[in-house]
Amino acid sequence: IGTVALVSTGQFKVRRNHDWGTSFGVPKTGSTGTNLSSSDDDNIPVAASGTYKFTFAPSADDATATYTLVKQ
Repeated sequence: IGTVALVSTGQFKVRRNHDWGTSFGVPKTGSTGTNLSSSDDDNIPVAASGTYKFTFAPSADDATATYTLVKQ
C-alpha cells in the first residue's frame, strides 16, 4: 500500500472500497502477527510512533489477509 505516519497510541483497521462492510483486523484468536481476519477481529496496534511501510494482501474470498508493518 505504501508508507504512512502512525502514532504509538494509535490503532487501525483496513477496510475495502471505503466501506466498513468488509474490514480487516487482528484475529481475536489464532493471530500469527502477519495474518488478519475480516470477522471477529481487533484493531491493528502500533508499537511506536513513526513512519511505517504497510503491505496488505487479501485472500480471494476476503475472509483473511496477510500484512506487514515495518517501521522505516
